[in-house]
Formats: sequence, C-alpha cells, structure tokens
Amino acid sequence: MMIKKTVFLTLLFVYIAPGIISAQSGKLLLIGGGTEYGGSESWNGEAFEWAVEQSRNKKVALISYNVSDDPDWLTDHFISDWGAEDTKNFVIDSRHEADAQDTYDSLMEYDVLYIKGGDQYNYYSTYNNTKTEQAILDKYAEGGVICGTSAGLAILSEVKFTAENGVVYPEECLLNWDNQYVTLADDFLNLFPGYIFDSHFSERGRFSRLLGFMAYWRFTENATIVGLGLDDMTAMGVDENNVGTVFGTGCANIYQVSDGQSFIQYMNSFAIDSLSVKQLLQGCTIDFNTGEINGFTEYIEPEQKEETGNINLLASGADILKKNKTLLENFVDKYGNSSDTILLLTGSRHTEANSFKNELQKLETGEIQIYSATSENTSNKELKEKISQSSKLLFVNLDDEEFGEFLQGSAGEKLSERIHENGITSAFIGDDARWAGHTVIENYLESGASFHGELTFREGLDLLSETVIIPKTFDNSDIYENTATAIPYSMVKDTLTYGIWLTEDNHFEYSSEEEKTYLHAFGEAPVMIIKSNGTNTGFSEQTLRGLDDQTPRMIVGFEYMTLSLIGNDNKYKMGK
Repeated sequence: MMIKKTVFLTLLFVYIAPGIISAQSGKLLLIGGGTEYGGSESWNGEAFEWAVEQSRNKKVALISYNVSDDPDWLTDHFISDWGAEDTKNFVIDSRHEADAQDTYDSLMEYDVLYIKGGDQYNYYSTYNNTKTEQAILDKYAEGGVICGTSAGLAILSEVKFTAENGVVYPEECLLNWDNQYVTLADDFLNLFPGYIFDSHFSERGRFSRLLGFMAYWRFTENATIVGLGLDDMTAMGVDENNVGTVFGTGCANIYQVSDGQSFIQYMNSFAIDSLSVKQLLQGCTIDFNTGEINGFTEYIEPEQKEETGNINLLASGADILKKNKTLLENFVDKYGNSSDTILLLTGSRHTEANSFKNELQKLETGEIQIYSATSENTSNKELKEKISQSSKLLFVNLDDEEFGEFLQGSAGEKLSERIHENGITSAFIGDDARWAGHTVIENYLESGASFHGELTFREGLDLLSETVIIPKTFDNSDIYENTATAIPYSMVKDTLTYGIWLTEDNHFEYSSEEEKTYLHAFGEAPVMIIKSNGTNTGFSEQTLRGLDDQTPRMIVGFEYMTLSLIGNDNKYKMGK
C-alpha cells in the first residue's frame, strides 16, 4: 500500500452538501475523459468555451506526458471553435524537464492549463515537487483555469489514486479495499481539499471503486473524504466562488458519508449503512459552500416507500452453480421444511437446471420437479397443478421472451398468484434475479445498450414491487455502463423506491420478521442498495455532437438518494 502525507487535515462536514472548499481565486474544469468533438454544440463545446471565458488572456497550454496521435487537433479547435487566442502543446516527460525554470516560465504565460489523459502515475511521479507542479499551483492561485481530463482529472483532488501498481477494477475494490492496486496519496497539487476524483465513472462501473477508495482512506487515515466521479464525455466547471456547473452527456456523481455514518470492515470488504448520492446532469449547479443544487425541473416520489410482502425471496448475482451453494443450502434448510417438494422452473433446455437439481439432491431435500416455463406450456394443466401445490420454487436459466409469453397463459397466471401467497419461498439464480422485482431490464448484457439509448424493459413478477434488481453487475467490462446506469434509470422511470446491485460473489434473502421486512446479505462482496424517498430528477439530453438525430445516453440525474452496502449475514430494513 502507498500513503504519502504532508499535512493532515480533519474536515468536518456538518450538512448534506459535499463539503466545504476553501475560497480560491482560481477555477477548475473537471472532465471525466472521453473523445472530444469540434464545435460549440458538442458535449465538450460549452465546457471548453467556459474555460476560455474564465481566463484573462485566453491562452491555453495543453500538458501531456506523451505525444498524442494528433497533437494539433485540440490546439486548433480551441482557437477555431472555443475562443482561445493562442494555444501550445507541452509534452513534459522527464523530471528534468518538469523541474526546469524555462518550463515554469513558459507555462505561466498561459491562463488555461489543460492536463490531458494517459497514466496518472506518469504525472504523479514526474511532476511531483517540481516547477511544473508549482506552475499549476501558482496559476491557480492567481486566478487561472486548471483543467484535467481522465488521468489529468485524477491528480487534481486532495487525495488521488496514483495507479502506481496499475489500474484497479471496481469488483476488486468491492472484494478487498486493501488490494495491492489501491495506491492513494495526498502530497501532490491538492486543488480540491477533502475530495477524491475518479473518471470514466459510469462507462467503467467505477462507483464501487470510488467507494473502495473512500473506505481505504477511512480505515488507514481515519479521515473522511468525499468522492466525485465524472462520467466520460461529462465535465464540471468550478468557478472562483466554488459553484460547479455540469456539462456533457452524463453526470457528475457525488458520494458523501452521511452524518453519523462510517465505513465498517467485514472480512476483506467493507460496508456502510447509508451514504448520500447525488448525480448532476448538464445544466445543474452545485454550491460547494452550502450544498445547494439547482437545475432539475421535475420532482418524483414513490407512492409506497417500503416492501411489505409476507414471502421468502432469495436472489443471487451469479449463474454458475458453485457460486450458489450457500443460497441452495439456505433455500432448503431455512425456509419451510427441508423435505418440501421443489418446483424448478427453467427454459427449454434443462442442462443447468439438472445441475442444480443434482446439487439439491445432495442436500437431502424432497422431490425436485423440473418444468419448462415457456410458451408451449402456457396452458399446461399438469404444470398449473404443480404450481398450486408448491411452496418452494426455484428459477434457473429462464429465457426472457419465452417466460414472458408463459406468464400470459393460465399456468403463468397461477404462478404469479402463487408466489405472492404468504409463506411461499421463491429463489432466483443469477440472470433470473431481475424477474423478482417490479421492472425487468432485458438487454443489460448487450454491449453499449445504455450508451446508445437502447435498453429495453418489461414488467417483472413484482415480488419486490418497489424494487429493480441487476445481477452480474461486474460480469464483464462491456456491460459496466449498463449495470451502473440501468438501476437509477429504472427507479426514476418507474418511480421506484429501491435498486439492488448483485455481483457473482453475493446473494440476498428477503423475508418478514415480526411484521417487518428485511433483506439479508450473504457472500464475500456486499450487496449494494440504493434508495429514493423522493427527489428532484431529470434525464440526460445532451448527445455527443449535439445533433438532433443522435440519441442521448440512458443516464438520469437526481438531487438525493442514499446508498447502502450490506455485509455478509447483515440485514437491511425494507419495511415497517
């Protein structure tokens, strides 16, 4: 692990705002990364115009560690499209050059210093304690504009992920906050006290990574920091009064520990009862001094803010058998009688269902009957009778389209009725966990579905009538944006109270206890639950190039929700 500190400050956050930032005369343009486009209508156009307008001499220096493939593109467009008077590329790739007086003097001629992407460890190790760092600090102090995109963003906050040992993935942080790749430091730049920044936030599913960083700092430094994650092709300009304005296609995501809450350790992971989450869209502003947010035009509030069903429900985030053995054991032994007959519903192919059946037989349960919940069985009288007699139902490897058709027939109607009856136990494996909620996000495993505005939805079984569920959250990097954004998008679209993220390393069990309902978490990774009691909100409207024939990303913004991470065998109250 790496911790480097020069000054230890304890920051007290006494309100729900993201934190108190000391007054500075400089300005910041924080950019989450992604491809820039020319013109004033593109996602970055207004943000780059803002940066130039905030400067005195309208001269822009672009700082990088490596020569880009097209070094003149940004410099040319800053002049032709965004109002700059002069621009220059600075490739600073050695400590000798970074610490040269000529480098300092040249940089100080420009009032906008734009730090490009790449590898933040190159910046951290090469520019730290050099005249390049001093130029950035001095320019900021005299009122200049400091911009950073991607790796350039990561180095601007007080605490920064240095990437000394390489990239760290969100699932790695969720399983082990102290893994070898989490390298944080606070001895460089520090233009935003009390914060840690992360980029490519939704695109790379980094919400759990940011939480891991926050937990790490709490456990190792006994200090609370606020997390600010910028989506790619999204920016936030922070003026001299510490008011931030959002630009672009996604959100500025602010994660802050609520009053009276703190991260706690369990096994190698971490948990927290609730923390504040804000997702601010283009046009939204936030006053970092007071926490005041403006820009949202719609308020939504769920009619029912709790789950009330007197049922037993188990749902996992993994499809494969070996990740579901604890769930199966609990399914057999904790609910009803271990000798109860189990009705196993699956798709047209029974390969996976047979594997689960074999495992259940090892647990010495009662009879296990497998049926296809497909269109050909919509009116199957025998299956309808089995459903009526079953108190334990297991769902494995359903086909969305076939199961949707099945539910339209008499057997499907009987199933929908039966699973809602008091005391009935239903278990959903991996991908099928989506069906337990109010909304099924259908094509979340399709690469780019959220980015291209192509996510599709259907009604679920409503066992949790105020909830949407995503399994396999970090199954592969191609779907990170889908799994990160689909939960809050569905909650706002359908005015739901809860969203649940599951991974291949956990499952939950929902049941009633003394007229109250709880969700219990099991596994190596915490179950993540986001809750809305009502919030100001909106949908992303800005497209990449600002063209009418382009579709916005399926990203929502909101003023306030709470996020809880529930550790192994702990519980979360979902109803009175």
